[in-house]
Amino acid sequence: MLGLAACGNSLTPRDRLVDSVTVFCDALRWQQYDQASNYLPERERKTYLDVHDRLSELIDVTDLEVVRRTMGPKDTATVLIALSWIAKNDPVVRKTFLEQRWELKGETWSMVRERHVRGTRLPGSLRHPTSAPASQPAEGG
Repeated sequence: MLGLAACGNSLTPRDRLVDSVTVFCDALRWQQYDQASNYLPERERKTYLDVHDRLSELIDVTDLEVVRRTMGPKDTATVLIALSWIAKNDPVVRKTFLEQRWELKGETWSMVRERHVRGTRLPGSLRHPTSAPASQPAEGG
C-alpha cells in the first residue's frame, strides 16, 4: 500500500487525464450523471444533470468506449468516445460519437465542451453549456 501512495504523487497530467476520463466515462456508461457531473465546471453541473436526467428517460446506454485521447497544447486534451444506446421505445442499438474537450486547472481535469461528431444524434437535445454550437440541424430538422 505504501508504494501506491508514493506513486500517486508522481502522476503526470496524462495519467490524471486517463484517470479522470475513465471515472467520468464509467459514470456516464452506468448513467450515474451526478458522479459524471463532478468532472464539469461547477457552474455547468445543474444544467448537465437536468439534460441527462431527461435523456435517461429516453435511452439506456449499452456500452461506452474511449476511442482516443489526444493531449493538446497548454493543458488541454481531446477525447473521442463511442456511446452505444437503445431508445426506450425502440430496441435498435445505435452508436453516437462524441468529441470532448478537457482542460487541466491545477491538478484537476474538467470536461468543458462536448459535441456530436458522427453516428446517430442522441434524442432530445444535448444543448447544455458544454455543447459546442450546432454546425448542422438536429436530426429530423
